[in-house]
Amino acid sequence: MEETSLPAQATSLIDVFDSVHYAPDGTLAFHYLILAVLCTEPQPALGTPIAGDDAQEVRWFSYDAIRKLGPQASERLPYIAQTVMQAHTQE
Repeated sequence: MEETSLPAQATSLIDVFDSVHYAPDGTLAFHYLILAVLCTEPQPALGTPIAGDDAQEVRWFSYDAIRKLGPQASERLPYIAQTVMQAHTQE
């Protein structure tokens, strides 16, 4: 709800990883711990997401669109998306 304004229920943890970035001088610029969580949305599904105050934008992506993001996204994103798609097909 906080990030997308969509009500959702967390169902499982998909991935956990660090995102560490350094300044040109080698000092730590920032460090995030990313938790990718699979969520289900109550009916009606696929509502219109609205970016929270800490995001520039939010939108739905196809898997092909995710793969085309390249360096604009986390390099783990295709793996996370594939894991979610596999979990969805096994339901």
